[in-house]
Amino acid sequence: MKSGYCDEVLPGAQNAFENHQSGGTSWAKFSFLEMLDAQRAFFQNRILYVRALANYQRLVNTIEQLIAGSLADSAGDSARLNNQGKEHIQ
Repeated sequence: MKSGYCDEVLPGAQNAFENHQSGGTSWAKFSFLEMLDAQRAFFQNRILYVRALANYQRLVNTIEQLIAGSLADSAGDSARLNNQGKEHIQ
């Protein structure tokens, strides 16, 4: 489930938002609308990522119901992937 989305898109959007928010040296170069656009992009991408994680967990639960067992027992990746997702959300 690890993808370029959580490795590239979210950090890029967050950096753009934080640069505008912190009032750093680049603040004078950007308009208020550009700051709002960076904020919107960051929050929108974060929402999409959280929705993808929720959808993934829902599908894992459906598969576990169908096989009447835990995927963590058979694959060992479920807990690791869930923990990775939680780290990226913070």
